[in-house]
Amino acid sequence: MQSVAKRLGVFDPSGRLLDDLAAAADRARAELEPYDLENPADGLAGLLVAPAVASDLGPMPEGGPARWVVGDPSNAARIAGAAASAHAAGVLLAPVTAEALDAIAQAEPTASELEIARARG
Repeated sequence: MQSVAKRLGVFDPSGRLLDDLAAAADRARAELEPYDLENPADGLAGLLVAPAVASDLGPMPEGGPARWVVGDPSNAARIAGAAASAHAAGVLLAPVTAEALDAIAQAEPTASELEIARARG
């Protein structure tokens, strides 16, 4: 039985992020697809977001995919701000590895309350 590739949306109207992540996605056996705010796709395992457009996403919809801001580590403050404005689950620093994309694609969604409780120990 062949496994089905997990789908990851990419929100970056410039298309650059799709190009940057293509090789890692291939190695992770994940399928990248452009994310359109006007016509959001269902069934995404996660949403990868460019920092420049993170604030365009608005509040996370009920049951929506976890958001991850992807950026260059030399712009850590910008990435952190973008993650906050996008209500992101976290950030990925370039260069993004196949293992990171695989972990996002395989992750089961968890309630925010559980994450907060886990962080507090």
